Amino acid sequence: MLGKLWLLLVVHISLPNVLCSALQELRITLADDSAPTLPISPTASVSERRSGRESRQTRTKRSIAGSESVSLLRKIQGSTRIALNVEPQSEKYVNAKILYSYAPDDNLVENSFDDTAHIVLKVLDQVASHRRVIFLMLTSSGQFMLFVVDSWEWGTQSQVLLEMQYQDLSVYATGRKLPLSQEDGPIEMPQSMLDLIDPILARRDPNTLPLVEGDGSAGDPASLGIAVLVASAATSNDSDRSQKYMKLAKDQLDWSLNHVPRSPEGAISQRNNEVQFWADFMYMLPPFLAYYGAATSNITLLQTAYDQVRLYRQKLQTSSDTKLWSHIIGGSYEDRLYWSTGNGWAAAGMMRVYATFNNLRDAGLYAKTEAWRNDLAEWVLEIANDAFTHQQLDTKLLPNYMLTDDTKRNYPDCSGTALIASAAYRLASLVPSYVPRLPMSTIAKSRIAIFSKYTNITTGAVGPVVDPMDWNAEKAFSGAKAEVGHVSPEGQALVLLLHAAWNSYSSAHSSTEI
Repeated sequence: MLGKLWLLLVVHISLPNVLCSALQELRITLADDSAPTLPISPTASVSERRSGRESRQTRTKRSIAGSESVSLLRKIQGSTRIALNVEPQSEKYVNAKILYSYAPDDNLVENSFDDTAHIVLKVLDQVASHRRVIFLMLTSSGQFMLFVVDSWEWGTQSQVLLEMQYQDLSVYATGRKLPLSQEDGPIEMPQSMLDLIDPILARRDPNTLPLVEGDGSAGDPASLGIAVLVASAATSNDSDRSQKYMKLAKDQLDWSLNHVPRSPEGAISQRNNEVQFWADFMYMLPPFLAYYGAATSNITLLQTAYDQVRLYRQKLQTSSDTKLWSHIIGGSYEDRLYWSTGNGWAAAGMMRVYATFNNLRDAGLYAKTEAWRNDLAEWVLEIANDAFTHQQLDTKLLPNYMLTDDTKRNYPDCSGTALIASAAYRLASLVPSYVPRLPMSTIAKSRIAIFSKYTNITTGAVGPVVDPMDWNAEKAFSGAKAEVGHVSPEGQALVLLLHAAWNSYSSAHSSTEI
């Protein structure tokens, strides 16, 4: 199905003109979708696991004609990745402790870090791209560049735009109800969000139902669904355009509900080719189902969103000793450990479902979701409370994996820390009675550390962050440079979600413990 594709590698190296000319039309053949699947190694990268086959990176290496091209690709990869061996919980890694040890300044508790967040957003724009496939092409200056962004990263980026730039159109809006309506005043045209999603949707295969190619993932393409539904509402004065967006969202809904495998209990799989449950799923599909239900005043879809959360919690809370969620359960491979970012996806996804229910315009529907909202709030609280008991005393961050002594897994990570903290701030904003039950001062230390210690205030790069394409990576992205391979688009976005959540919380509370 993929057939032969042109690859554009964007890498910051200069090449002689002769070599540039020779490579300008280099063609790379990717394995066809019909190729037999290969066994998945327990240490396979996220790309390999998401696709159920060897990664695009692996296939690219294998298919480039000529050893010189392979050598060049390896050189390119080597020039764009950097990682630090940071394992601060181990007595053996004294240098790492010195590097990351941090004592938050109490005077920064009420600092919004708006300027820092602004440059973090600029970096997100730089390292994110609308290109799902890798291309090899020269720039006018004779340089190569590498951009590979996956569907869930697009979805997360669209959510950043909604929560930071178009708050009035997000599920966390305080002056609007759902469905979006002119009853609450003119609907702002979310141009930056449209600029993000329109090129992506323009390349969609019209013969498929998902919004984008998910690389084997059933849940990830739905992460763009809310942006598409918001676009439909915002362009209501242009009937054809609005209906086009709505049709795309409807196709995605059809795919998710009617074509994706399910468990006997009805839990929708994160994977297209087998029944498998990922904590990540919580941020991708349930918020879309809830929002579609709100946009169409459909109680069945609202309940489906809640039921998916309930069923996934049953599947992924695998130990009676903790309320944290395992990362992946079922299917051909599992990751039963407690990945911080996975727990962040779960908590933040549940908060978005809660916020959607909380903003329902129809009083009858709102009343019917009361018990579900209560459950969702408790389930977010579970994750936030258990997660922040694992905050590293020296770094003020959560480890990439919690509840493990494996120093190749428990290095400090801003991504998961930021996402779980954002969910906690959202919960505290929407349900003030939960503030005394949340570790707000502990969470504040993480927030201050992320913005004042782990974000480069000159470049906007955040680090350490887990490699977004390999949760098993033994080294974190350092954030040493604001470039692909040094920073994570996902990590940049999650830090911005934390910033938006804290702003909402600080606006809603007069307490100094924020």
